[in-house]
Amino acid sequence: MNRHAAHRDLQLHLHDSRERQLFKNIVYLGALAALNGARAEAIAELIGEQYKGKEKLLKPNLNALQLGLNYARGNLKGRARPEAKRAYAVKTRSS
Repeated sequence: MNRHAAHRDLQLHLHDSRERQLFKNIVYLGALAALNGARAEAIAELIGEQYKGKEKLLKPNLNALQLGLNYARGNLKGRARPEAKRAYAVKTRSS
Protein backbone atom coordinates (compact mmCIF):
# COMPACT_ATOMS: atom_id res chain seq x y z
CA MET A 1 0.00 0.00 0.00
CA ASN A 2 1.44 3.36 -0.96
CA ARG A 3 1.31 6.62 0.96
CA HIS A 4 -1.83 7.80 -0.84
CA ALA A 5 -3.68 4.58 -0.10
CA ALA A 6 -2.65 4.87 3.55
CA HIS A 7 -4.04 8.40 3.64
CA ARG A 8 -7.37 7.19 2.19
CA ASP A 9 -7.46 4.42 4.81
CA LEU A 10 -6.91 6.98 7.55
CA GLN A 11 -9.73 9.11 6.12
CA LEU A 12 -12.12 6.17 6.34
CA HIS A 13 -11.51 5.81 10.07
CA LEU A 14 -11.01 9.44 11.11
CA HIS A 15 -13.78 11.26 9.31
CA ASP A 16 -12.91 14.93 9.54
CA SER A 17 -9.63 16.70 8.95
CA ARG A 18 -9.53 18.01 12.53
CA GLU A 19 -9.73 14.43 13.88
CA ARG A 20 -6.95 13.33 11.54
CA GLN A 21 -4.76 16.19 12.69
CA LEU A 22 -5.41 15.49 16.39
CA PHE A 23 -4.81 11.75 16.28
CA LYS A 24 -2.15 11.31 13.61
CA ASN A 25 0.68 11.19 16.17
CA ILE A 26 -1.08 8.37 18.02
CA VAL A 27 -1.55 6.54 14.70
CA TYR A 28 2.19 6.94 14.07
CA LEU A 29 2.92 5.72 17.59
CA GLY A 30 0.90 2.58 16.90
CA ALA A 31 2.73 1.96 13.63
CA LEU A 32 6.13 2.44 15.27
CA ALA A 33 5.14 0.14 18.11
CA ALA A 34 4.23 -2.58 15.62
CA LEU A 35 7.48 -2.13 13.68
CA ASN A 36 9.62 -2.22 16.82
CA GLY A 37 7.80 -5.11 18.47
CA ALA A 38 6.73 -2.94 21.40
CA ARG A 39 3.97 -4.19 23.67
CA ALA A 40 0.85 -2.42 22.46
CA GLU A 41 -0.89 -3.23 25.75
CA ALA A 42 1.69 -1.21 27.67
CA ILE A 43 1.19 1.79 25.39
CA ALA A 44 -2.58 1.49 25.67
CA GLU A 45 -2.22 1.37 29.46
CA LEU A 46 -0.18 4.59 29.41
CA ILE A 47 -2.79 6.27 27.22
CA GLY A 48 -5.44 5.06 29.65
CA GLU A 49 -3.59 6.66 32.54
CA GLN A 50 -3.18 9.90 30.62
CA TYR A 51 -6.89 10.17 29.82
CA LYS A 52 -8.33 8.60 32.98
CA GLY A 53 -11.81 10.01 33.54
CA LYS A 54 -11.86 11.58 30.07
CA GLU A 55 -13.77 8.96 28.10
CA LYS A 56 -14.39 11.38 25.24
CA LEU A 57 -10.64 11.52 24.64
CA LEU A 58 -9.64 8.02 25.74
CA LYS A 59 -11.59 5.97 23.22
CA PRO A 60 -10.53 7.94 20.10
CA ASN A 61 -6.87 7.82 21.18
CA LEU A 62 -7.04 4.06 21.72
CA ASN A 63 -8.76 3.67 18.35
CA ALA A 64 -6.01 5.73 16.68
CA LEU A 65 -3.34 3.57 18.35
CA GLN A 66 -5.06 0.42 17.06
CA LEU A 67 -5.39 1.92 13.59
CA GLY A 68 -1.63 2.47 13.44
CA LEU A 69 -0.90 -1.00 14.80
CA ASN A 70 -3.21 -2.65 12.29
CA TYR A 71 -1.86 -0.64 9.38
CA ALA A 72 1.77 -1.46 10.12
CA ARG A 73 1.07 -5.13 10.78
CA GLY A 74 -0.92 -5.46 7.57
CA ASN A 75 1.16 -3.31 5.25
CA LEU A 76 4.67 -2.78 6.59
CA LYS A 77 5.62 -6.14 8.05
CA GLY A 78 9.10 -7.06 6.89
CA ARG A 79 9.50 -3.83 4.91
CA ALA A 80 10.90 -1.61 7.60
CA ARG A 81 12.69 -2.43 10.80
CA PRO A 82 14.06 0.67 12.53
CA GLU A 83 17.37 0.04 14.18
CA ALA A 84 19.45 2.14 16.54
CA LYS A 85 23.20 1.77 16.80
CA ARG A 86 25.54 3.23 19.35
CA ALA A 87 28.11 5.57 17.85
CA TYR A 88 31.34 5.70 19.79
CA ALA A 89 33.33 8.07 17.69
CA VAL A 90 32.33 11.25 15.99
CA LYS A 91 34.52 12.36 13.14
CA THR A 92 35.18 16.05 12.77
CA ARG A 93 35.38 17.69 9.42
CA SER A 94 38.55 19.44 8.52
CA SER A 95 38.21 22.69 6.65
